[in-house]
Amino acid sequence: MKKIYLLTLGVVASAASFAQTELKVQNDGKPLQYVGKSILSSEAVNDASRGTGTCTDTSRWAWGRSFQSTGASYFSNFMHADTGITNAYGTYVPVPTGQSVDISGFSFYASSLRPDGASVSVNAVLYAASADSLPMGAALATIAVSVDTSTTNFIEPMLQEVSFPSAITHSGAFILSIENSTAIGDSISLLRGFTGSGVADNFPVVFKAIDFNGGVYTRLEGTQIGARLPHFYPYITFNQTNDFTMSVNKLGGPNDSVDFTYEGPSATDHPVLSISGFLEEVTSTWNFQDASGTFSARDTGHVFVDPTKDYQVSLTDSLFMWNGSVCVLTQSHLLEQAWPASINDVDSKKVKAFVMDNNITVQNAEGLVTIYSITGAVVKKAYVSATTQTIDASDLNEGVYILTVNDQAIKFKL
Repeated sequence: MKKIYLLTLGVVASAASFAQTELKVQNDGKPLQYVGKSILSSEAVNDASRGTGTCTDTSRWAWGRSFQSTGASYFSNFMHADTGITNAYGTYVPVPTGQSVDISGFSFYASSLRPDGASVSVNAVLYAASADSLPMGAALATIAVSVDTSTTNFIEPMLQEVSFPSAITHSGAFILSIENSTAIGDSISLLRGFTGSGVADNFPVVFKAIDFNGGVYTRLEGTQIGARLPHFYPYITFNQTNDFTMSVNKLGGPNDSVDFTYEGPSATDHPVLSISGFLEEVTSTWNFQDASGTFSARDTGHVFVDPTKDYQVSLTDSLFMWNGSVCVLTQSHLLEQAWPASINDVDSKKVKAFVMDNNITVQNAEGLVTIYSITGAVVKKAYVSATTQTIDASDLNEGVYILTVNDQAIKFKL
């Protein structure tokens, strides 16, 4: 995230940049209480079933960032139309470059602080993020929300859920913000996490205040503003793929070692797109279709003992979503055997032909061997007279061939 300002609360800045240089101090006060899930869980991360690659989630990234030793934290941020008081409060939501997401809304926690007990109308707004991590252009979506009063010290009554008329498809990072009424007296409380909750993500909070930086959106690294993430939980859907490459596509012989290079989904290690990414957990499971079973790793190597069989190697990524679901992606590639053992009967014995080290080995045969291409052209002839004999095939291209001997035909592949 590009750094914009490096200011501390109360530092005097250039008059050309700020008409009002100070924000009024807000004490976090006593945290509000929440009854419900308050632990980070990664159970079911290694679910190895097959998925579609389309992941749907309510990202609770801000919730995860709010944790203290006692669990998730909820503190009130006072918003009001007054000088030095934030009256729009949002967060830059990082998304991998080029990753497209469908944003269908978000939830937040707020209550009216009007002394007469009346509700306050606020706007829940979605913006595209510019290169400087601030809102760019006109809002992509704006929904009016009526925020009521709450007389309890619990947060459940403060929950506000916003659904856009239709999902907004956006590529890359975006910004969610609550923009308060500009009417005098329309004060609200908006919940955010503890001090430092945004530090790990380079202070993603954005805000507006009257007479501060011309009344436009601003980011401040550190301070009471930048280091406290609001509890905004976006509703998102996004597609993911995983893949891998192999150092060889065909085994060379017994006990052949093959390297596998992991090409993970963009959600890998990304805190917004999955709780697995937030916890930086390895969610990749390999299956080599041999006696080794399955195990978790990213880049890895494996020794294949038996070269006489094909292996359908599979990689499964099980991404644990913030909403408790698992988004499962599976990719597989064929690792071919060192020699395809094509066998036909000759009397009571079996004529065998297989390929290894650019040689065709013929067993249990005697006489003229003729090798045809798949189109029927003769490409090589040789006589065999031993139980096991080899024919040089280094001059033949890769492909499928037919070998005939003793009036028997054997299909093989180079």
